[in-house]
Amino acid sequence: MEKLNLYPYKKRRVKLTTFLVLVLIMCLPPLAFHTYFRFLKAQTVEEFKMRYADVLRAFSVNLSLDSRKNLQEVDKAIKIFQEQLKDLRRKIENLNNFLTLRKENEEFLEETLRLFSVGGRYLNYLKYTKGTLELIFYEVSSSAEEELNFSPAFSVEVVKEFDQPLPKGFYLRKYKVVLRRR
Repeated sequence: MEKLNLYPYKKRRVKLTTFLVLVLIMCLPPLAFHTYFRFLKAQTVEEFKMRYADVLRAFSVNLSLDSRKNLQEVDKAIKIFQEQLKDLRRKIENLNNFLTLRKENEEFLEETLRLFSVGGRYLNYLKYTKGTLELIFYEVSSSAEEELNFSPAFSVEVVKEFDQPLPKGFYLRKYKVVLRRR
């Protein structure tokens, strides 16, 4: 005959060794994941250091496995980049302003040179301010009427201050010309 324990209120007990084995089995996966992800993080940081070594060295960024320190280092580098970006934007704006002003000055200069390419014109007064060129010049010519031609890029005010005949069919004229950018 078999012995059966029919006592209904008997408490089941786990041996200490069984409990320790179960606890060990339960702790192994989280420890394995922790170890794996720590190794993966270390590999990623090393790869990042190798790939961007020049940039990290230039901005003295020291990466480590501690994420908080890395974030502080990256924030420091971002601030440096933002300052450099502001500086570059300011320099580009200054360059654009310089190039625009230079182009405008060259256009006024070309117009002035074209005006004085005709022989017999002599400059008396020149005043250049931003967007405006004022000229006073004399012209000695053999023709009774001389027409002044200007580029359509400028609005022009021409005032003939005097027109005086000279001996042997020549004329002396004084002009005041104001060129403005359109």
